[in-house]
Amino acid sequence: MEFIISHGNTDFDSLASMVAAKKLYPEAQMVFTGKLSREVKEYMALYKDLLNIKNASQVDVQKASKLIIVDTAVKSRIGNFAQALDKSELKIHIYDHHVGNEDLQGDIHLVKPLGATATMLVEMIEEKQINLNPTEATTIALGIYGDTGCLTYSTTTQRDVAAVAFLLGQKANLKVVREFIGRPLGGEQKDILNNLLNSMETYQIHGLKVVLAPTISDSYIDGLSALAAKVQDLESPDALFLIAQMGNRIHVVGRSKVREVKVNEILRPLGGGGHRKAASAAVKSKTLEEVRNYLYQTLQEKVKPLFLAKDIMSSPVKTIAPETSIREAASIMARYGHTGLPIVDAKGKLKGIISRRDLDKAKQHGYLHLPVKGFMSSKIVTITPETGFQDIQKIIIEKDIGRLPVLEGEIMVGIVSRTDVLRSFYAEQKEKQEESITHDNVAKAMEQRLPLEIQFLLTKIGKIADQEEQEVYVVGGFVRDLLLGKRNLDIDLVVEGDGMKFARQLAAEMKGELTVHPNFATANVLLPDGMKLDVATARREFYEYPAVLPTVETGSLKQDLYRRDFTINAMAVQLNATHYGRLIDFFGGQKDLQEKCIRVLYNLSFIEDPTRIFRALRFEQRYNFRLEEQTVSFINNALKMGVLSQLSGTRLKNELLLILKERNPVKILRRSEDWSLFEYIYPDLTLDKETLYLLGYAEMTINHFPYPLTEKDAILVYFSLLVHKLSREAIEDFAKKMEFTNKDITKIFASLDNCKRMELFLLEDNIKPSLLYEEMNSFALSTLYFFLIKTKEYKVKKRIVYFLQKLRNFRTEIDGKDLLQLGFKPGPLFKQVLDTIKRAKMDGEIDTKEKELNLAYTLLLKKEQGG
Repeated sequence: MEFIISHGNTDFDSLASMVAAKKLYPEAQMVFTGKLSREVKEYMALYKDLLNIKNASQVDVQKASKLIIVDTAVKSRIGNFAQALDKSELKIHIYDHHVGNEDLQGDIHLVKPLGATATMLVEMIEEKQINLNPTEATTIALGIYGDTGCLTYSTTTQRDVAAVAFLLGQKANLKVVREFIGRPLGGEQKDILNNLLNSMETYQIHGLKVVLAPTISDSYIDGLSALAAKVQDLESPDALFLIAQMGNRIHVVGRSKVREVKVNEILRPLGGGGHRKAASAAVKSKTLEEVRNYLYQTLQEKVKPLFLAKDIMSSPVKTIAPETSIREAASIMARYGHTGLPIVDAKGKLKGIISRRDLDKAKQHGYLHLPVKGFMSSKIVTITPETGFQDIQKIIIEKDIGRLPVLEGEIMVGIVSRTDVLRSFYAEQKEKQEESITHDNVAKAMEQRLPLEIQFLLTKIGKIADQEEQEVYVVGGFVRDLLLGKRNLDIDLVVEGDGMKFARQLAAEMKGELTVHPNFATANVLLPDGMKLDVATARREFYEYPAVLPTVETGSLKQDLYRRDFTINAMAVQLNATHYGRLIDFFGGQKDLQEKCIRVLYNLSFIEDPTRIFRALRFEQRYNFRLEEQTVSFINNALKMGVLSQLSGTRLKNELLLILKERNPVKILRRSEDWSLFEYIYPDLTLDKETLYLLGYAEMTINHFPYPLTEKDAILVYFSLLVHKLSREAIEDFAKKMEFTNKDITKIFASLDNCKRMELFLLEDNIKPSLLYEEMNSFALSTLYFFLIKTKEYKVKKRIVYFLQKLRNFRTEIDGKDLLQLGFKPGPLFKQVLDTIKRAKMDGEIDTKEKELNLAYTLLLKKEQGG
């Protein structure tokens, strides 16, 4: 038989999940495994005939062939059905939302961080297009509303809201939901609530308000969860634990509004379950006082500030000296968008702070030339790196301070602003995303997708990192392409620690050649097999001005990844043996890869480094992704500010070259025209229809023609086509700005100057192969490709292909050694004779080695005799 079961203290989510599972497993029997909560008991009194759920005593557990377990994955919570788990043929399907709390493993095992378990089952019902009757829809809606606090708890997800919307479409009755969610307390519950409020103990633990509320009742009183909600409403603690002795058991209900207190972890040693915001336990072997003492001690040990000042502060801080003028301070504030600047002396000691308001007052009185020390605030409230988040928040609110300097001794090491505090308020959703992504392990993908020699290399790097006790990661494009299943062997390593020390050890152990760049905290290790490894200390960047190269300073891995361009390039994979293959993804890059989305990391990214605009288009077209809407907006804003005009010619040249190096550059060039980017690269350059057609034809030819071009030659072909309509002076000017060599420029003009003449020549009738060879052999391969692409004449194309296939590498059977054996002395004459024999063979006048030798002998003898 198939049974649908849940945990032994059935709440509305348990009930809802069972009813939803019944729609997916219509042959299964729903069974209650234990007691029902007061609200569920009252609901079932009205709807039990419609829902048909049996008690555990009414079924034979040993007849179970399949258990569909909902809203729990803990063996101790499924009552007598735990006896059936030892059956070898038993199938188990688990659906739950209590992540990290399971000790059962199912054949189907879906445990997702949702507001309610019923949500994922509703999604399956919707996907399978199963209809619900109003009672079923209402029952399931009760579960979602109940476990999400009517969609207001911080654990609520977008998926929960969408599930409710579907249920309302299935005629869920909100009047019934309202009636059973938040029902008034019964008489006994009111008495218990009064006892709890009278016995309540309030503690301040690391700035958090934690309440322990013990009480005793002779008999079991239902609805502790409802009582917990009432106490929370009345006292508004950060965390709450109701401890109720009822008969021979101690019942504990935990609730938490803050991330610092994870009630499921605290109650787990007591046999409890739930999630970090809400959990419960029933304890047999301890007294009420023992449970209360355990909770107090555990809270003291485990509750730590989630954020310390050092975790959220901005560092290093832009500071100014006391002698800085008001005018210069105002300029610095405007440049960085700051509303205040700390003032430090030559030894780094904090002397004061000046705000934008202070500067405005000074300017109004015409004091722009005076130093800031005369206007700064010297009575400063400061904190230490170890100050907890709650204390920081309290100081900012009570003292109405916009920024708090962080001091180690007398030296300022950072600053915490209101913005940092607000950002931390909204960090929970981001933290959820990080928890679900950061701990993915891609070791299996590395094993399947990377060549064996690269796997060995990365493993070796991880072992060296362990020996050196340093955290080492491979980052950037390598990780992106690994996840996409594309080949990329450019290995960039980031070290959290001393990257230069690690690079030296890496070079020594792998017998590589080391090059160090101390100004940038980077190094290169060239291995004996030619593989190049780039090693960097984890660092952060500051842009003093838009469009200039950044200032680099040591930082954390997160800061190092945050300085990168797009989320898909801001992932890392750890190489240390204990965490080999662990994916680090702070910014949702993996999700953006899955959704084929190019998303910039922060809103000033394109202003600080405008070359990222070109990079965005390259990635978009290379992977056939889309630019995220906000990213497009940031590009538009940056272009309106004219940031590309601030780039040097060298940096613009590099971006064009990178585009031309792509396998399919034309799509990128076309996309660039959507923003008229080429007017920044070279104002006279336009991409009309003919030029775009020729570039597209060139792309197809270069990628598929059987005579491959080098990357450099391919760039020369694309460039020659880009500029073929410009004047000679403009072409030369543009080519020099692109820093092409004189040799390259000569090739470009060879293509442009000879194209028409060669077309006329190749259209002639009866051209001997030797003459074709003479005319075309002096041209570089890039020029021949240019002729092939530029001409519209089939006859011309055919003859160019014939030259490339038959004549360009044409060889005679004899060489200089054969001429020596004929008894002649070597000299310039040998080349002349061999060239004559080559032309004769091309034209079909001779066709064997013997005839080549005879002709050679005749020619050499004639020359020796003065003929």
